[in-house]
Amino acid sequence: MHDAEVQEYKDKGNSCVKSGNFIEAILHYTHAIKLAPRNHQLYSNRSLTFLKVQQFHYALEDAKQAIKLQPKWPKGYFRKGEVEFHTEHYSEALTSYQQAILLDPSNKTIQDAIDKTNIALDQQVTDEKRVPAIATGMGVLLGLLVVFADTFLAKQSIIEYLILKFALVITFGAIGLGLAKSYCYFMKNQHDALLEEPIDLLADLEVPKKNQEKNTSTPEAEGGSQKQAHRKGGAAAAKQRFRKGKS
Repeated sequence: MHDAEVQEYKDKGNSCVKSGNFIEAILHYTHAIKLAPRNHQLYSNRSLTFLKVQQFHYALEDAKQAIKLQPKWPKGYFRKGEVEFHTEHYSEALTSYQQAILLDPSNKTIQDAIDKTNIALDQQVTDEKRVPAIATGMGVLLGLLVVFADTFLAKQSIIEYLILKFALVITFGAIGLGLAKSYCYFMKNQHDALLEEPIDLLADLEVPKKNQEKNTSTPEAEGGSQKQAHRKGGAAAAKQRFRKGKS
C-alpha cells in the first residue's frame, strides 16, 4: 500500500520538475519521504528541487542523506557536487564529482561536470592571486601620482624627504592589498553563508505564542483553584455550623 502511494508522490514530483513547478515538487517528494524515509532516490530528487529554488543548505543536506543511505550510488555524490559547484565551493565540488566518477566511470554527465569544475577552480585560484596584485599595483600607482603632484604640480612641496615619499607609496600599496584581502574574505564568507541553515522565523514566533497562552491560562487556572478552595471552605463552614446548630 505504502509503495504504491510513495510511487504516486514520486511521479507527481517528477512531473512537477519537468514543468518547472519546483515548490510543488518539493511537497510531493516530502510526502513520499515521510512514507519511505530510507529511499535514497527521493532525497536525491528533492535535493535537485531545493537546488533549483536556491535552497542550498537543504539541497546539500538531502544529497548527504542520499549518500548516507546508499554510499555506492554515484548520483548522491553528483547531487552534492552540484550544490557545491553552484555555491562556488569548487574544490569540494571537484572531490564530490571525482567520488561519483569512481563509481560510474563511463558517465559522461559526471565527466563534463569535472571538466567544468576544473576550469572554474583554475579561474578562482587565478582571481585569488590576481585581485591582490592588481589592488596593490593600483595603490602604488595612486601613491606615485600623489608624490608626483606634490613634487611637480604643487606650489610648495609638502613631502620634502625622499624617504617619506617612498613610505607614502608603500602605504598606498599596503592599503590596496588590505582592501583586496578584505574583499576576498568577504566573498568567501558570502559563499559559505549560502550553505548555512536559514533562520526559522516560524519557530521564533511560536515561543512568544506559547508564552502568551501560558500567561492567559494562568489567571484562569488560579481563579479556578481559588473558586474551588472557596467552595471547599464554604462547605466545611456549613458543616461546622450545622453541627453547632444540631448540638
